[in-house]
Amino acid sequence: MPEKLEGVAGLEGLVAQKTEQCTNCGFCRFMLNCNQKGCTGCGQCFAACPNQARVMRKVHKDKVIYLTLDGNRVAVPEQVTILQALEASGYTVSHHPKQHGDIFAPCKMGGCGACSVLVNGQLKPSCTTKVAEGMEICTEPARIISKEPVRLANHFQGYKGGIAGPTAIRTQEITEFTFFAQGCNLRCPTCHNWDLAFSTIGKYATPRETAAVMERGRRQYGVSKVAVTGGEITLNRPWLVQFLREFKAICAEPDLSLQLDTNASILTPDYIDELYAAGVTDISPDLKGLFPETYMALTGMDDPELAKLCLETSWQAVEYLLKHYRDKMFIVLAIPYHYQLITLSEFSQIAQRIYALDPEVCISLIDYQPAFRYRDLPEMGIDKLEQAHQVFLDAGLRRVLWQTGDQLGRALDPDDLLLEADGF
Repeated sequence: MPEKLEGVAGLEGLVAQKTEQCTNCGFCRFMLNCNQKGCTGCGQCFAACPNQARVMRKVHKDKVIYLTLDGNRVAVPEQVTILQALEASGYTVSHHPKQHGDIFAPCKMGGCGACSVLVNGQLKPSCTTKVAEGMEICTEPARIISKEPVRLANHFQGYKGGIAGPTAIRTQEITEFTFFAQGCNLRCPTCHNWDLAFSTIGKYATPRETAAVMERGRRQYGVSKVAVTGGEITLNRPWLVQFLREFKAICAEPDLSLQLDTNASILTPDYIDELYAAGVTDISPDLKGLFPETYMALTGMDDPELAKLCLETSWQAVEYLLKHYRDKMFIVLAIPYHYQLITLSEFSQIAQRIYALDPEVCISLIDYQPAFRYRDLPEMGIDKLEQAHQVFLDAGLRRVLWQTGDQLGRALDPDDLLLEADGF
């Protein structure tokens, strides 16, 4: 019988508290998996609230329960998540693949499933699953990978694409079938998909189940292109790679294009190699600034070291893609801009660095508009869009297009924005 461990009783933990900024929008009630009695301090509502109407308050959690953790009986506070119990028991948690840790927990909201552990023999996300008396938890990698990985997979739709693909101009017809993944490691205050990225309700699905949905959708719309986006789809690497392989195995379209959109924050070279081998044909990595301070402003991250690591990884991913996959995958660099979040000087330096890597690469400049927590962000207008676009032209880049709202998209003449755009 393993020795009983008593070391974590009386843990100082967190609980979420509502503030007067709450507008009763209902997102935390209806779109978050938070129906458990008593707050565990998981932080779902804090990350997802569009009004920043939640604060995390420190409390002392004295009541303990007993569970089995990798064969040892341990005492943990009653109102905590498995991830918090693991940390209190001496396990280390990493938030980036270049960090060392016993548990990888990138989204910390239960969406991606990367932090899953075995709970009574079943995979459960450790970051949002509440501990329970008598629970048996296993973190052994060999046993976890023997199970088919799972992640939240609930949002699929036909999409009027074109901006991030070879055709460049948005059409009024469905051109691709898209899977929008829940869960993200960033907290971008201008996120336009925040209601999907930060939603934690729905079905946890295996790669095989999700691949079947994707193929049914692709057949229904009669398209030869599918896309995976988010949220951030790359956070659960085993799930994503297996999904791509499963989909390629059942897809009946011989000329399939498979697009992957990513913030590239964890996209290491070996991961890129694996994605290409699994079937990705088109990829659109983000470059959110050149300096860590800007990256933090654009992404909402509050950890300077982690922000620097994510930013460096995204640039390294772009360099690797342009060096090794320029003729193998269709690559579009997505670059967000708003004059209140990044200066034109830094924007110019980004353009110059990209030009030095590949002057012919395709660029999609993203107009950051009012959304999520920055709903009062002023729209830039045509003059500022053209000014920022000119920065990239001045750097020598020519295959550059704006990705903006429908109204501004109609107001801007694509012929004015695309120069020498053979194939883009």
